[in-house]
Amino acid sequence: MWQRDARLRVETTGELVADGGTVMVVDADGATGTPPGSPSPWEAPGEDWLTIVPNGVRVTGLGYRHTVEVRLQLWDAEVWDRTATGRLYVHSGCLDVVEVFGDRGAALYLGVAESWWQLRARARVSPLDWTDPTADDDARDVFLLQLWPADPPPETP
Repeated sequence: MWQRDARLRVETTGELVADGGTVMVVDADGATGTPPGSPSPWEAPGEDWLTIVPNGVRVTGLGYRHTVEVRLQLWDAEVWDRTATGRLYVHSGCLDVVEVFGDRGAALYLGVAESWWQLRARARVSPLDWTDPTADDDARDVFLLQLWPADPPPETP
């Protein structure tokens, strides 16, 4: 369960060339202190892009040898309590953040009209049912929407 006051404590980004298309994020002590019988990230079975074992993580991309950027964030509590994905069609080439009664917020210009986009949404929702937006209590809902180009859905007969 996420906490309303969760804060980012530290963030670092590493970049390296990944031979074999795979990088690992591992305990600096290696296998020291790993529960007996636990595989290393390299030895763990799994064909998916992400493999997690007790002392590390293996991340596999699609290429064989390429530059990989890995961003690590240390939060003091759970950050997102909801995640969803979907596909979005945008006719105008622009998305507006609009409140239900019409107040407008930010706009994102996608650069392409009449296009399909893959969407991943993450949410951190305040447990309070109603708050005074003028109060200084920082109770807020936070949404992250990430978009990237998508193919149109298949035609239905």
